[in-house]
Amino acid sequence: EISACLVGSEMCIRDRCELAGLECYYVVGYCDNDPVDGGHAWNLVKVGGDWYQLDVTWNDGSGTDDYFLVTDDVMALSRDWECADYPASATTPYAAN
Repeated sequence: EISACLVGSEMCIRDRCELAGLECYYVVGYCDNDPVDGGHAWNLVKVGGDWYQLDVTWNDGSGTDDYFLVTDDVMALSRDWECADYPASATTPYAAN
């Protein structure tokens, strides 16, 4: 089960991305190999022609950007999702010019 606060955060990001003209998916999965209690959601955002994973919840208050515009491989270290339901991410994390 996923909390309403989490759903709201990720849907807000999706809506903001769409307002900015960025394609964005709301990704549903789970964390820490726990499909029962580990329900989680995050976003998949298309930037500069490539897809990147984005989890504002796990970055919130952490003081890091460990989950900001990263690859599927990075997210797969702590999450599971139906990869076939979403576009594959870039193979390297986003780097601003």
